[in-house]
Amino acid sequence: MVLPRPYGSAVAENTTHKLRMKAIMQQFKIPTAPFVSVTGGEAPAVDTLTWPLIVKPVDRCGSKGARIVSDPQNLHSQLQHALTSSLSHHALIEIFSTDARCTWMPWSPQNAETLFSIRNERSRMH
Repeated sequence: MVLPRPYGSAVAENTTHKLRMKAIMQQFKIPTAPFVSVTGGEAPAVDTLTWPLIVKPVDRCGSKGARIVSDPQNLHSQLQHALTSSLSHHALIEIFSTDARCTWMPWSPQNAETLFSIRNERSRMH
C-alpha cells in the first residue's frame, strides 16, 4: 500500500536536520541565531556566543535531546547528551532567546516541495 505524502523526502530531510535548516535560512538571508556545529570529541568554540545557550542534536525532530545551558560548567555534560541523542553524533550549539522563536513547517500547496511556513511564537521552553 502506498500512502499519499504532502511533500518529498528532500523537504522532509531539510525540515528535520537543523544544520540544513540553518544553511537554507542563511542562503535566503532569514535571520537565525548564531551557532557552532560540533561532532564528537572536539571542544566547542563558544566564545563568540552569548549565554544562555541551547544544545541540540542536529538530526532529531522538535526538541528531542535539546537542553538549555545557563552555566558554562554544564556545557560538556549537556553536549554529550545531545551527541548521544543524535543519530549522526552531531550537535548544534546556539544562542537561546526567551523572547521569541521561529517554527519551521513544510508547506505543500498543490504538491509544491520548496515552501516553508515560518512563524514567530513565544518560547515555552524553560
